[in-house]
Amino acid sequence: MKRKSLFDDSGNAGPSEKRSKEQAVTRATSLGLPGKATSSRLVIKTRVSRRRSLPALKATHCDEPINGASTVESASTVQGASTVESSPPTQRERASQCDQPTQREQGTQSVRRKRKTCFRDLDSEDFQAAKKICISLAPSSKYSWKLPLTKLWGICRKIFGGLKQKVFGKVPDPASFSAQYYVGRVLGTGGFGSVHDGTRKRDGKNVALKFIRKGDHEKYLTFPGTSLKLPLEVGLQLMVSRPPACDHIVELLDWFDEPDYIIIVMEHPFPCMDLIGVMRHITCGAMREDYARRIWQQAVLACRQCRDRGVLHRDVKAENLLLQLDTFRVKLVDFGCSDLFQEELYSEYLGTLLYCPPEVFIEGTYGGDKATVWSLGVLLYAMVNANLPFRDAEEICSGDDFPFITGLSDECRDLIKWCLRQNANRRPSFEDILQHEWFQGPQH
Repeated sequence: MKRKSLFDDSGNAGPSEKRSKEQAVTRATSLGLPGKATSSRLVIKTRVSRRRSLPALKATHCDEPINGASTVESASTVQGASTVESSPPTQRERASQCDQPTQREQGTQSVRRKRKTCFRDLDSEDFQAAKKICISLAPSSKYSWKLPLTKLWGICRKIFGGLKQKVFGKVPDPASFSAQYYVGRVLGTGGFGSVHDGTRKRDGKNVALKFIRKGDHEKYLTFPGTSLKLPLEVGLQLMVSRPPACDHIVELLDWFDEPDYIIIVMEHPFPCMDLIGVMRHITCGAMREDYARRIWQQAVLACRQCRDRGVLHRDVKAENLLLQLDTFRVKLVDFGCSDLFQEELYSEYLGTLLYCPPEVFIEGTYGGDKATVWSLGVLLYAMVNANLPFRDAEEICSGDDFPFITGLSDECRDLIKWCLRQNANRRPSFEDILQHEWFQGPQH
C-alpha cells in the first residue's frame, strides 16, 4: 500500500486550497514538466522536515501572523500566466513554507546519497577519500562461533557441489577467471608471486596475468560511504587509470579476488621489452642520449601522472619500465610497492635498495616527490652509463661523487647531479625536470 505524504491534504482540501494546487499544476505544465512534477519536490521537503524536530510544524518563524485576515495577491510570472488572487494560506501551509530547507541543508542532503555497491559508480572524490586498512586473513586467536560456522558452510558447499557435478556434470562459472582467460608461459617471478602471459578467450587479446599470493595480512582500500573494498594494488591502479588515462602507465583490464591469490589482468603490448632487456640485447650497454631522452621523459610523465592521481609508485627502475619496440612508447608497470600519496613524510620505504634516497638511511623519513626524483636520477644515470651510480647504502649516503662515461653532454650531467643531490629540498620537481635545457637538445 502506497504511503500517504505528510503534505498530501487532497482529501480535506477546501476551494482555496484546490485553486492553489490547480495553479501549481498549470505552472508545471507551462514549464514543460510532467503533471506530477510537484510531487518530487514535496518528497524532498518531507524528508528534510522529518529530519528536523517536531516543533517545526509550528509556524513560529514566519514574519506574517498566522491568522491574518488580509487577502494576498500573487502575480505569476511563469511564461505569461495571468494574475490570480489567492486566499490566506492555512496554518499547515505557512508552517511548511517556514520549514523550507536552506541551501546548507540541501547541500547536506545531496551528500547523503545512496550507498554505492558497484566499482563502476565510484568517482574521483571517492578515490581521493579512500583509506588504506589492513585486514587480517589469519584466524583469530579468540574463540568465536563464526569460525566453526564458516568451516561448516564450506564443507556443505563442497559436498553439495560434488553431488551436483556427478548429477549434472561440471558447469563452469562464466564469470570465473578460468572461464575467461588462458594462462601461458611465465614472464617473471618475485617475492609477490609470478607474472604470466595470457589470452582473453572472448576476443583472443594478449594480456599479462599477475598472480599475487595472499598473506596473513592483506592491505585493502576502503571507500567511505560505500560498501566496497579493493586490494591495495588494484585500487591504486584504478586510481591511476581513471580517465583521462596516461599512455605511459600500463592499463588495468580486470582483476579477481581468489581464495589464495589476487589475479590482476593488465594489457601486454607486443612487441615489448623492459629497459634491462633493451640495454642488454639491443643497445648492448649505454644508450645514446637522444634515445635515453625520449624514454626518460615518458618515465617522468608517468610518475607525475601517479602523483596527480594520488598514488606514490615507490619502485621506479629499469625493470619496471616496458618499451614497446614498434612505437617507442614506455609503460610503467608493477604497483606492488605503491601507496597512497601524501604531503606528509613517509616513515616506511618499499622498493629497490639501490634506488633508495639517502634520507631514508639518515633520517628515517622521506618525501614522496623527492624520493621519486632521486629514483629517476638513478634511472637516467644507469641508461646513459650502463651501470648504477651506487653499490650500497654507504655510497648512497657518502655524497655526490659518481663518475660519468666520456662523451656525455654537460646538460645531461647537470640534470643527473640535480636529481641526485643529497639535500632533498634542493632536488627539482617534475615540472623543473621537463623544462630543463637537456630536453631542448636535438630530437631524433
